[in-house]
Amino acid sequence: ALRAQHFSAALEDPDSRVRTAALRVVESFREGPEREAVLEALFLRAGFVRPESQPQLLLTLGDIATPQADAVMKVILMNGPPSRLRFDAAISGLKGREFRFLQLLVSDPLCGPSRKDHAPLVSGIVQCIANAGDPESIAGAVKLAGKRPSMDWQMLAILDGFGALVPNSKAPGAPKPRTIQLASEPNGLKDLQKFAEPEVKTRLARLEPLFNWPGKVFADAIPAKRVKPLSIEDKESIERGREVYPTICGACHQPHGRGQEGLAPPLVDSEWVLGSEQRLVRIALHGLRDAITVKGVRYELNMPALAEALDDRQIADVLSYIRREWGHTGDPVAMEAVTKVRAAEAKREDSWTQGELLRFP
Repeated sequence: ALRAQHFSAALEDPDSRVRTAALRVVESFREGPEREAVLEALFLRAGFVRPESQPQLLLTLGDIATPQADAVMKVILMNGPPSRLRFDAAISGLKGREFRFLQLLVSDPLCGPSRKDHAPLVSGIVQCIANAGDPESIAGAVKLAGKRPSMDWQMLAILDGFGALVPNSKAPGAPKPRTIQLASEPNGLKDLQKFAEPEVKTRLARLEPLFNWPGKVFADAIPAKRVKPLSIEDKESIERGREVYPTICGACHQPHGRGQEGLAPPLVDSEWVLGSEQRLVRIALHGLRDAITVKGVRYELNMPALAEALDDRQIADVLSYIRREWGHTGDPVAMEAVTKVRAAEAKREDSWTQGELLRFP
């Protein structure tokens, strides 16, 4: 029932809660002339939105996800105070556009020496680029750092974004960084190695085990395995799994796959997700109970069975998705593998425990 005139009136309301709600409901306007009118009004008024409503404005602009919305978001960020809430509100809507937005940001004169307190924003975007695992975007971000005319806060912020993926501890038994597999050595790294400043050299040394490419040999990181190319059928399965995941798994494990403390373990870099297919399929079919250790952390949980909620193809799709999302390079799961396990465990009624699962290769 909302119309463009309601939106315009709400933006003028004296109550900040109404103004913020008006920004939120922009996301619900369907495509068409009405939405275009609302977006035009939003872009024209964005610069006048008061500070208390700006986090919602940034969330809404990220949801709109157009070049014009991103350009407005950049201006709002650069002309406003630095805060973690504002930065996270902006970053949360950038999925798939992180590198493009990073380019837009660092090339803007507004994002200059006086904005070094915005370094966490740049680092946060780069960390998302690294986590997404797209080799071209990663190499592009490294190139952006290497092409800076001199060492500045932007260069260091980009390197710190990648550095966030490297564990701080080097003690025996501490987790090692997951390598990012690239097609070749990024040109940006060569450019960065020309800088003599210790701040740059220290950061490059920290990133040494993070990047890998054909012909590079090092011992400090987990070696990258050969990634199985995806067939057309694999890609279609993963895309179907992308649709299933938010409704079935996302509430507990979260859209970002990092889980929730005390409730659900992370899926990102989980040895259970990327390890034995036999174990993973059984968890999905029958659920999991009691104690389980994930990435060195003990969880007490009771994951429900999905055997009745999803058919074999849907289970294969969502498992393939989590094995290839968030920079993962695991092999997809075939529907036939799920069907075979379902038949083999047809009489099982109880959830699995960690000890039982470890018996399967």
